[in-house]
Amino acid sequence: MQAEVLKTEAVTAPEQDPKCALTRGSWYSSYDDQYLDAAKKLDVDQLASVPGTGQRG
Repeated sequence: MQAEVLKTEAVTAPEQDPKCALTRGSWYSSYDDQYLDAAKKLDVDQLASVPGTGQRG
């Protein structure tokens, strides 16, 4: 899932090697106001909805 997010958010599209690791590419971090050139420098938070978390009993 992280690879798909990184591909979608890339400024310059990355490539995938035979082991599915992302190579090349670049990303913009609005938190740091910086461009990054390695996927391993990025941290992707995963959000998932949990049924019932917005409900009160």
